[in-house]
Amino acid sequence: MKISAVCLIGVAFLASPVFADLYLYNDSLKWSEGGLYATGTWASTTTEIAWTVEESTVDPALWHYEYTFTVPVKALSHIVIEVSETFKSDDFVNLVTEGLNGPYLLLWKAGTSGNEYLPVDLYGLKFEGFDSAATSWTIAFDTRRAPMWGNFYAKDGAIKDWTTNPPTNVPIYAYNTDIRMNPDDFDRYAEYTDTFHMAVPDTRVPVPAAVLLGMLGLGAAGLKLRRFV
Repeated sequence: MKISAVCLIGVAFLASPVFADLYLYNDSLKWSEGGLYATGTWASTTTEIAWTVEESTVDPALWHYEYTFTVPVKALSHIVIEVSETFKSDDFVNLVTEGLNGPYLLLWKAGTSGNEYLPVDLYGLKFEGFDSAATSWTIAFDTRRAPMWGNFYAKDGAIKDWTTNPPTNVPIYAYNTDIRMNPDDFDRYAEYTDTFHMAVPDTRVPVPAAVLLGMLGLGAAGLKLRRFV
């Protein structure tokens, strides 16, 4: 698979983590490569979630996140993208993608109404209101928060399985394969990770690159946040 990364440099400043620079990289999790668990018609080689994280072109103090979820058929009811537990509503700055409802920031409980097949509690941003005629949807937003490794959950309704007697309803949902992994068992801020997670907003706030580089006399970024499989 294509190896890609979110590259950044971290320096200690006033005992707080700050980030000097960020370069654009892309990555994805695919059902065909074991990165996604999916059911029904979403269990397909077409199903994937791809992301881009880069420094915002609107404000260098912001980070721009973009996710594209693609399936072969069916619709998308809603998607939840994990954020750090101390992420607050005012950390979300701008929803670039128009026409969506949300984000709704909450601790989404596993197995509850609307998230019946979510396997773990997930604190995150929920988006809904997607085009029901599409099979690929993009969510783009800006936030003050730098990336970490995290999880997502996507859901639609059920599809009728006519091969059974009587016909049964097959629920349609997907999430990253390692969503159940204990956070203590992997490093959310590792330079590299061999787990099936994606880049999501953390609670760390980046210092604008030009400002910090000017103060410290630093050059290009050194650390890489990326996944190897």
